[in-house]
Amino acid sequence: MLDPWPESPYSILVARAREYDLCQVWPVDFQRPSPVFPVPLSKPDPDISLNLQSMIDSIYARSRYERSIDYRKPVTHPFDPAGSRWLEQRSQAGRVSR
Repeated sequence: MLDPWPESPYSILVARAREYDLCQVWPVDFQRPSPVFPVPLSKPDPDISLNLQSMIDSIYARSRYERSIDYRKPVTHPFDPAGSRWLEQRSQAGRVSR
């Protein structure tokens, strides 16, 4: 890669067929909305934009996770100190917000 790999818990990597050695990478972090990124299609079709965050939000709302998940309970997955503080602040409010 020409640029350093983004420092984030997750990454989105997009590459075109037959050009897989050239790719774009977007950082993804649970503290910020996921980025909108282009999805390459076969020529002559142009790239489409994928708003992954709107899909996540829609699934979350339709599945009613806010009713089935108690965000006040301790987290079983270890986060770094900054992530733990962020999650604790949201838990004190009684819900996770974006």
